[in-house]
Amino acid sequence: MQEGIHSLLLLLEEDEFLLQAYLCLALMCSLSKYYTQALQLLILAENAYPNEEQILDLRAQINSKLSSFNNESYKGLIDEEGEMTEELITSLEELFIRFDEDKDGLWSIEEFEKFVALATGAPCPPDFRKWVFKTFAVSPKFLSLSSFLHFYKHQTVEDPSESRADLGKFGFQFTPQKKE
Repeated sequence: MQEGIHSLLLLLEEDEFLLQAYLCLALMCSLSKYYTQALQLLILAENAYPNEEQILDLRAQINSKLSSFNNESYKGLIDEEGEMTEELITSLEELFIRFDEDKDGLWSIEEFEKFVALATGAPCPPDFRKWVFKTFAVSPKFLSLSSFLHFYKHQTVEDPSESRADLGKFGFQFTPQKKE
């Protein structure tokens, strides 16, 4: 994703007056949970189009999403920039290694399904598996560590309580801090 964004930015430098391209890229980054990169694109767009309403609107939407990460439900999982915490990444890396039975650095469909079954206490729904592998996997049959991390970031941003529950089954505790 990062390489693709970089390539597109090089094209935009040739004609930096492509407002819709900047907005489209920023929106794609935001939808993919790359909030910092989306804001960087909007800064570039704003340099070319100062006070453009579409830029300001998208920036406000992204900033609103980022401010939600200050909510207690995200503590320990997602930081204020919308990125996974080091503690979460380390826990997920440990789980990936634990479930990579053949130690090839990739999860097969079977390895992923075993993880899901143990995390949720139920068999992996076929539609869910298909969605994960279609959306995040490096191939139709294998999930890399980076793909797994991206999937988990997506899940955690959408529902931090689900990530807490899943990870808790493996002994990882990400308890929101209580306000005093």
